Amino acid sequence: MMYAYLIEGDTAVKTYYGDNPPDGWYQSKSPIDWSKYYWDGNGPALKAVEPQPEPEPYVPSLKDYKQWKVAEVNDACGRILLSGFYCDVLGEQHRYDTDIVDQINFAQAMQVAQSTGKPTSYRIWNTDDVTKEWYPHTYEQFQAVMIAAADWKYRKLYLCSEYKNAIERAQSIEEIDTIVTGVDWEQKVNV
Repeated sequence: MMYAYLIEGDTAVKTYYGDNPPDGWYQSKSPIDWSKYYWDGNGPALKAVEPQPEPEPYVPSLKDYKQWKVAEVNDACGRILLSGFYCDVLGEQHRYDTDIVDQINFAQAMQVAQSTGKPTSYRIWNTDDVTKEWYPHTYEQFQAVMIAAADWKYRKLYLCSEYKNAIERAQSIEEIDTIVTGVDWEQKVNV
């Protein structure tokens, strides 16, 4: 079976598929996509690729930009809330992890300390943030850590809310960029 094309000028105007194509038609063993070719008098030739204009840079609307930056602030806040916090309830600074598993483990250790009335060991980071060790905590110490954790979390959520509100009030992309550039998750919050 053959493909055959009737050429008029520089374009194939008709296509034939089968045995014994008509005389005078250009014959090919495979189909030709004529949108990519033209007839140069001897056979199909690739059309020149027309240079494509550079696409206009995407400029988001103020509404879209606000949504994007609010999502960035939410993501950053979420990562911070799972990154751990420092507490000195044992007499010196130690870092307590706050990912989901650590929160469950801490709550269980706190329940054991409460129900037994005896100190329960809990694995926390040393002040050097290099090693994790087991430190005994009384129920009261666990409770103090939980209060410190809740306070720390509340302050981070408050900052997140303030940054998102500032973004929503912004009147320009430049103003939003200034807000986002100035985000300081370590600042003190008095609420």
